[in-house]
Amino acid sequence: MAGKTTPAELYAAVGECLNTWTRVETEVSTLFMVVHSQPWDDFTHPLRAAFEAVIAFEARLDMIYASVGADSGLVEYRPHFNALYNKLSKAHKKRHEVAHFALFGAAGKDGPVIGLKPFFTFASLRDKTGRPELLLPQIKERNASFVRLVSSVEQHVQHVGTTKALPAGYFLRAGDRAHPPLEKVDQTPEEP
Repeated sequence: MAGKTTPAELYAAVGECLNTWTRVETEVSTLFMVVHSQPWDDFTHPLRAAFEAVIAFEARLDMIYASVGADSGLVEYRPHFNALYNKLSKAHKKRHEVAHFALFGAAGKDGPVIGLKPFFTFASLRDKTGRPELLLPQIKERNASFVRLVSSVEQHVQHVGTTKALPAGYFLRAGDRAHPPLEKVDQTPEEP
């Protein structure tokens, strides 16, 4: 029940959500390596060093976009990456709402309600503007959407690795779930 949510529960949900987002970024880094026909676990490769030196997530996506566009062996994969690019970009904005917030409290019909106010400013409080508040169920759903996104990027990693006929160890890890190849339906971005 929203009225019974504690700050500790909200902080735990935020932490879990941000940790899941870190898994998304890790898979994106793996995708970059596989696009360049490099093993996912070559942590000292100059390409990985260059990729990870770029802090902006959007710039990292652009690096993969340019690499996919320049690789003649990935022509059929391009529409799939375009859809993933859009999905990741939208999700990244949702990640920011969870990462940059202030706790808020308000009177609810069943008692006090607390949640997150993304990008809080006193001007938004004064003017009653800004982004809608996020309650615990919404934060948990956001985390679940990030978990689905991790799986989606894993599917792309496996698809590219298979398309490039790379050794399985370049793109698979012990315990990875085998994903089916991408299909035409995977070229349409759904909401993260």
